[in-house]
Amino acid sequence: MLPPLIAGNRTNIAAAITAMPAFRMPAFRLIGLEVIGFGDGVSVIELPVRPEITFDGRFVQGGIIGVVADFAAVSAAIAAARPDTHGSTTSFDVHNLAPVRGLKLVGIGRTIKVGRRMAVV
Repeated sequence: MLPPLIAGNRTNIAAAITAMPAFRMPAFRLIGLEVIGFGDGVSVIELPVRPEITFDGRFVQGGIIGVVADFAAVSAAIAAARPDTHGSTTSFDVHNLAPVRGLKLVGIGRTIKVGRRMAVV
């Protein structure tokens, strides 16, 4: 179930990660991620599943799952912070419980705590 998103919320984040020509995060476009939207401290990022991101033509490669989780998390942290805030990942762990296959992979970032310099998402 998707978290509540706010129409038009934090368009600056979407622009920062997808805008041409000043890509701030060119890997976002390289992998084929799409911004679905933002809420209060949440983000939803989507990746259409295609053979190039699988390890066998069916199941999404684990590193790609980590990339989706990373982008969802950092954008959720930024969505929870002041509008002029930028962010980057300091560390993350991904534990795959089952293989991913289907039409799309949805990354949902939820902010748990925001401190002065770091956030837990």
